[in-house]
Amino acid sequence: MVNYQLMYVNIFWPIGVQLMTYILCASYVLYQRYRIGDHSYSWSFFGPRSAIATPAGAYPQWRLACFSVWDQLNAMATGLPSPFIDQTSQSIMSNFVVIWTVLISVPYLGMRYATEHLLGCALILISCAVAVTVQLQTGHPPLGEYKNADGTLAASSPAWYALYILGTVPSGISNCYKQRCLKGVDLEVMYATLWSGNWQIMWGLLLFPLNWVPLPAPAKVVPPSQFDAYLRDSLTCFLGRAPNASEPLDVVCASKGGSAFDWFIVYLLFNVSFNVLLLWLTKRMSATWATIATVVCLDLTCLFSMSPALMGHEAQPMTLQQYLALVIAAIAMIVYNLKPEMDAEGRAVEGAHAFELRASTVASHPSDRASLIGRSSRSCHSRMPSVASCRSSASRCSSIAPWDGDAH
Repeated sequence: MVNYQLMYVNIFWPIGVQLMTYILCASYVLYQRYRIGDHSYSWSFFGPRSAIATPAGAYPQWRLACFSVWDQLNAMATGLPSPFIDQTSQSIMSNFVVIWTVLISVPYLGMRYATEHLLGCALILISCAVAVTVQLQTGHPPLGEYKNADGTLAASSPAWYALYILGTVPSGISNCYKQRCLKGVDLEVMYATLWSGNWQIMWGLLLFPLNWVPLPAPAKVVPPSQFDAYLRDSLTCFLGRAPNASEPLDVVCASKGGSAFDWFIVYLLFNVSFNVLLLWLTKRMSATWATIATVVCLDLTCLFSMSPALMGHEAQPMTLQQYLALVIAAIAMIVYNLKPEMDAEGRAVEGAHAFELRASTVASHPSDRASLIGRSSRSCHSRMPSVASCRSSASRCSSIAPWDGDAH
């Protein structure tokens, strides 16, 4: 869908992902209720004010809207150039997310990194440079060469590479924001996935006018007056037929090996499960840790991208320098984990819950307190053992005031 990337990213993708998310969340609720026996899980889980969104109750929807706006911007900025950049280069450039996540997490989350952490990040940057060293020196294969879905070779504009790297910045912002929200109130991962996805559909619609911004060749720019025809052609292409036989990139829609719709269904199964697991790792470990760990996934992506069964005619063998880049990136993961991550107060960041019981009081991380919602006193909740200490004599809970930072 080279000529219809923004229609795919802004319309088809968020709606398709959300439909699959609803199926996954329904299965999750049924499992918790009937298999685990937790009857607090019910169909109210799907409501905007679900009481089990956090141990303290409902969670503000505007925060979940912010949860997904950065993801949508990332999907648009990296999705547009993806047809014009080979898969291995995309995977390598995606590592820039690590840099943005680290830079943002220091002032925003109060993260403090040891020498081992910085060395791990440096190794990732070095792996990016190693991957293109030979191409830059010799021009063979030319930097920017990629394969179309029909197997023909083409050259990509440097502007697409710049746009792709720029598109990794919103991802870094999103990673840090998610960590703050998830750890700040022990936010339910599946609930966050569900409602951030609902808002992402809205962001896709609101950002759709970016279809009309001029783009580097050979992207197709469609004026607003041709929206109806563009939507119709997008659906035709999505179902595996060429809308306009005179357009070379429209002919790609009918490439052998199955329609875009067929592979989209397969993609959804992996994408939704990956997103949920990555969100869980962000909560259990940290945004930076989860981003570093994704490097291993990108290594596998590069290896699998050589398979014609998975990539069709776009499959390309990896070069020696690209293999070396992947090895360095994997070593970076090992180096990063030599030391635990710490916050500004010297406490370990690892852990799914933001709160700890200390000497009969409740303490929280400074960066978490701004994420707390709700009043300074609450009644005891069946799922709040790690958030509040209940005094049996008075049947009251002591909880954290949401904005003043005092532990009561």
